[in-house]
Amino acid sequence: MKVQDQRKAVLLKAYNIFRIAVFICAFLWLLSWLYGLRLYIVTGSSLSSDIPAESVCIYNKHAWFSRVRVGDMILYEHDGMTVAHRVVARSDKALITKADSAAHNDPYVITKKEFIGKIKTHFTAGYGFFSWLKTAKGIVITGFAFAIFILLDGVFGPPLPELPDRVKKIFKKG
Repeated sequence: MKVQDQRKAVLLKAYNIFRIAVFICAFLWLLSWLYGLRLYIVTGSSLSSDIPAESVCIYNKHAWFSRVRVGDMILYEHDGMTVAHRVVARSDKALITKADSAAHNDPYVITKKEFIGKIKTHFTAGYGFFSWLKTAKGIVITGFAFAIFILLDGVFGPPLPELPDRVKKIFKKG
């Protein structure tokens, strides 16, 4: 086997591994999206005792308002902003929240209408990447990279199977 053929075989193997990794990531993203898991980028320090500033949170958009408990960290909409605070008290129709860094409870209640979701977990790595990904430039570049991946898959991907003879006959008649 020639050196050039060996390099081509190694590149093809690496590309196939990359392709499988992309497929697995896309599948996991779709699955998590269907289950209501979303990302939220924390910019402030209101929950700094558990979630430091510049962290990426995973929250459940499908969380039930009625199942939120005291001590849970939630996201809600207030005055056009998304806020992440901890629940300190609740009734059947409202939640009282507080920032961990604040001395007093928030001066308003959160109803089901303002409730966005319940924070499940967080991680501190990736803040810059996810912040960039939400910008117009990040969306365009990611879309462009995905389009190039699709094109490369057509060039380097496995060859299409040969058509059966009965199908070839249909095209020859036409």
